[in-house]
Amino acid sequence: MRRTHNQRGLTLVELMVGLAIALLLTAVALLAMSQHLRENHRLLIEARLTQDVQAIVDLVSRDLRRAGPLAVQGDGVRFSPAGSTEELAYRLQDGVVSMKIGDGHWQAMNDAQTFRVSSLRFVPRTQEIVLDGTCRETCSDSTPNCPPRQQLRSIDIELTAQAVHDTRWTRTTRRHVQLRHDALSGACPA
Repeated sequence: MRRTHNQRGLTLVELMVGLAIALLLTAVALLAMSQHLRENHRLLIEARLTQDVQAIVDLVSRDLRRAGPLAVQGDGVRFSPAGSTEELAYRLQDGVVSMKIGDGHWQAMNDAQTFRVSSLRFVPRTQEIVLDGTCRETCSDSTPNCPPRQQLRSIDIELTAQAVHDTRWTRTTRRHVQLRHDALSGACPA
């Protein structure tokens, strides 16, 4: 009687080839996952930097819109809201934008551990518009300051910041802010 050997299972060589393929696929998957995590981290840094810089410029713009007299000083600005004696101010010091609150207390607007602000610029602009046609009577050469004029005030804000943990990421935000409370000068003839 003849015996036949029926093979069941895998040979050692087949098992080793299967393990090698599984290890290769696992290495490729881990490499893809680590690349995905690096990209995700980069996007988070970029999004946070963009959002934080935009939030600072939004807050400064909101307060400056209602400014009365203002004084630009280096990397800062001081002003009082129109009709108020309260002084507000913003400044850049050691990579941190701060706002003045209360009597000389300064509140940081950004975390220096997350990003550092390298520049904060304020450029005030004034445009004078002659209000021709507003007087009932025409202005003569002897009438001083006629016709009336309106001073349109605005300020350009530019803020540049860089992520602390990844210095490749720098963001610059610019904003043109039209100030309220335009000054009128001159008068129509009586």
